[in-house]
Amino acid sequence: MNTRYHRYIIAIADCGTVTAAARQLGISAPALSKFLKKQEALLGVPLFFQHQKRMYLTEAGKVYEQTAQKILTVQNNMLQAIRQRTDSGSGSRLIRIAVPPNLGFETYNRTLHRFTSLFPGVRIAVSELYSMDQETAVHQHQVDLAFGPDSHTSYADVQNIPIGKVEILLAMPKHYHAPAEASELSDDLPSVSLKDLSAFSFVLCDQRNNLRKHVDVLFKQAGFSPIVVFSSSNSLSVGFMIRSGAGIGFVTDRSSVRSDPDPDLAFFHLRPPCYETYHLRCSAGRSLSDGEQCLAALYAQELTHVVNSQLVHDAVTGQFYATLDRYTTTDRPSRSSLTADRPSHPGPAADQPARSGRVPDPPSADPTFDTDILRRLIAIVDERSLTRAAEKHYLSQPALSRYLRKTEAALGTPIFSREHNGLRLTEAGAIFINAARSIVGLEELCIRQISILTDRPS
Repeated sequence: MNTRYHRYIIAIADCGTVTAAARQLGISAPALSKFLKKQEALLGVPLFFQHQKRMYLTEAGKVYEQTAQKILTVQNNMLQAIRQRTDSGSGSRLIRIAVPPNLGFETYNRTLHRFTSLFPGVRIAVSELYSMDQETAVHQHQVDLAFGPDSHTSYADVQNIPIGKVEILLAMPKHYHAPAEASELSDDLPSVSLKDLSAFSFVLCDQRNNLRKHVDVLFKQAGFSPIVVFSSSNSLSVGFMIRSGAGIGFVTDRSSVRSDPDPDLAFFHLRPPCYETYHLRCSAGRSLSDGEQCLAALYAQELTHVVNSQLVHDAVTGQFYATLDRYTTTDRPSRSSLTADRPSHPGPAADQPARSGRVPDPPSADPTFDTDILRRLIAIVDERSLTRAAEKHYLSQPALSRYLRKTEAALGTPIFSREHNGLRLTEAGAIFINAARSIVGLEELCIRQISILTDRPS
């Protein structure tokens, strides 16, 4: 496997068609289609099936796509960690962001995959904060940007920019008997009025979870106080209790509700519908850099994949998407301008090299790591010798040296220090090798799982 190929599979799964995925990736549709056929032939199993002009993941495809997400997360975390150590003192750009627990990190990880390929010289520091705490963090200049549902307008110097709207659904264990009115179909899910559910017990998020604010308004409009049998700020705990049959509750409209229905739950639209708005939070009047605008646009787009979010289009968000379009067209800005991402406030530019010492070449804008090459580089560490590692993989020593130099060029930093004709892992190299072991292990596990699904020997 190749880490670039993982982006291809994820894009097809997200977009639903090869044509739309190719447009997002900036490659031709025939080339992407050819890649998919070759990859399926290599694995010996289809990764997608087509229904009503849209492509959906097969069981093997789900294993592959989930592994691809994990591998890209490992890769991006590795690149961030290496840049954090090698860019210190060089004026590199740092964006501090906050995201809500659970869903926020899922969306953030997917966003980071795309962001790091556009802005390799920009580091992201992420914090986990509930929505109600994010504005305080922005007000106290602890974070530059925050992404979360709804606004609390706690501070006059913090602005909340709407970027997406997510529908709130009712979740009910399948063995429950829904009101008869719920049989009327709306879209692909039935709809139900909350007024008809006063006799049910509820499992709800507590006051620290932003969803509860909407839920309390819904109960007030429905004219009754709910029987609450369980309450938690952790949405995962709430979901578990609903599945266990403790009661009914509310969830935001995740894309998996339709593409991969929960076998234990039934979902309903509320009548009338209710929505939760996601915001970008930053200091009022602040002029966002290109990188920050692209980050906001990418995060909003990824919300549409993780949850069925409807993008907000206005003058402000339109500028975000226009900036992202400039960086994702085939005629991209130069790597130096991508690396710079000059901040909107005075400070050192990220493309200014250190005044003394050797400055390594900038890292590749979209580094690609082939797992066969990763195995060969891991062997250098395990065998404690470039020569023995080359012999183990039936390579010449110059060939393995070329693989090593190309990988170091992609990372923008040495993996080994060469002392007394020997190789010793650098700090960045240790981070890289640990990540390489994880990537190789994830790939091997993926192949075994797909082999089990297809009853083939691995």
